[in-house]
Amino acid sequence: MTTNRKRPKVNPDIRRRYALKSTYGLTIEQYDSILESQGNCCAICKTDTPNGKGRFHVDHDHATNEVRGLLCHHCNLALGNFKDNVSTLLSAIEYLNKSVKS
Repeated sequence: MTTNRKRPKVNPDIRRRYALKSTYGLTIEQYDSILESQGNCCAICKTDTPNGKGRFHVDHDHATNEVRGLLCHHCNLALGNFKDNVSTLLSAIEYLNKSVKS
């Protein structure tokens, strides 16, 4: 017989604080400081709307886990889809530049 026990609701601030610290080594204050240093916008496209789940995503180097900045949902997905590969990103820029009509 299986029982479905309901988990107690965890305060979202506590959950966020734990996730930032355990995943990226950041406090909420450090996150806020990074965001402020970026002008409260995405480090790439400069939008002030994070989209996605409501907050800017922590962008980090997957090899070193070093935090690079905070990104909107779209820029975070774009970097992820390009697997942080600079050569591929440069090829994408060249491709887009070829199709731009003056």
